[in-house]
Amino acid sequence: QFVAPDMQKCKIAFEKADVNHSKMLEINEIQSALQVFDLKINAENLEKIFVIIDQNKDGKLDIDEFSRLVYVLQNADLTDLKKVLFLAHDMHFDGLLDGIYHDGIFQQLGVNKEERKIIFGQVNYQDFVKMLPQRLQ
Repeated sequence: QFVAPDMQKCKIAFEKADVNHSKMLEINEIQSALQVFDLKINAENLEKIFVIIDQNKDGKLDIDEFSRLVYVLQNADLTDLKKVLFLAHDMHFDGLLDGIYHDGIFQQLGVNKEERKIIFGQVNYQDFVKMLPQRLQ
């Protein structure tokens, strides 16, 4: 149901935008990298999604994080936080989450431990939504 990003295109866009050759994209370099995909995002929304995508919290995106950003932007409306978080944690671009990522997503959604329905193994988006407390569905 989700379309994986073109990894070769991601690499080309990343390298072209990485003007200081740091092998990392700073937030001000990301807009030009996204132009290769005809993806437009305003600065405010980019800052919001950057916090989610920048999983190691170093203030920059490596090629893997940039590819996840492209994946999210190609497949989700940014107002749908559940889908954005799901896609940002879909490490293999296959529409499945590995069990180890569930807890972090629940924390980002503000779901407390008592409300969480933990499922081990891989989970698709529909099952992920069912795992959420009723108030978030």
